[in-house]
Amino acid sequence: MKKYDKSVFIENFKKIMLDKFGVEAETVKYIIEPIYDSSKNESGEDSVFRLVLLSDENIGNKSIDFKHTTDILTAFDPMIPTKIEITNYKDSSEFKIKCSTRVRKPSAIANIEKEYAPFAVIEDAKYRDDLVIKPYWGLKTINLGMSFDETKLTLKKEQIAFRTEHWPNSDCTPNVAWNIIRIDDSISIFFANKTMFKIYFENSFTGALENGIKLGTPIQDAERIDPKLRCDYDEEIYVSKCGYWLETDPETSKVISMTVFIKEAESDETFYSYKWAE
Repeated sequence: MKKYDKSVFIENFKKIMLDKFGVEAETVKYIIEPIYDSSKNESGEDSVFRLVLLSDENIGNKSIDFKHTTDILTAFDPMIPTKIEITNYKDSSEFKIKCSTRVRKPSAIANIEKEYAPFAVIEDAKYRDDLVIKPYWGLKTINLGMSFDETKLTLKKEQIAFRTEHWPNSDCTPNVAWNIIRIDDSISIFFANKTMFKIYFENSFTGALENGIKLGTPIQDAERIDPKLRCDYDEEIYVSKCGYWLETDPETSKVISMTVFIKEAESDETFYSYKWAE
């Protein structure tokens, strides 16, 4: 493997933009979105990278050019971010870069020998109809109201790995057990009497609601998109009359989770009767 340095990083950046998006990297703008993993150890360089270079004050929702972008991402040369994902954001003129807040020497990064490393491409939800979230419905192939067994069969057919949990709720009245299907750290699907009633999206989920709201959207932007959003201070969530809930980070005021549900979940009395799950 040839020596990996800043020139190789820039070369790979240019190449993936041309090969995957058909654009010259220097002709478009970028919005950098930091991805922080609290489960991983943070070095001194990681802290400076996250708190200074990737701070809201420095890059928060700002559209910056190629040179500024590469200067930030290679600030600790020869160390580079461990993972960088690119997605088309606004037609072909602006791209979003989801960037790990951890920087390491190339020799310590898995798959560094792969083409374009450490860059990868993720498809934007507007081009992936299977990642569009529809209130009161769910996703294209995972629909609210589906049975527990039908959902597991669907995921197996699509070769999507998942794990299950069982909550007996023995101390609750009425005593109705819940089952949960978890897909990676991004989607949790909830069932009562084995009927799906809620889907919760978080962390690495890359899709979006039909109106364009997605993880990382500033809540002020979400309120402009959906004037029916209201803050429920007791539950510490934003509730839309259009059929979804949003949770935000109290420090950044950005969306960190999205939930869609059956209509019966809008009323505690109706929901906890569980008549809909009979």
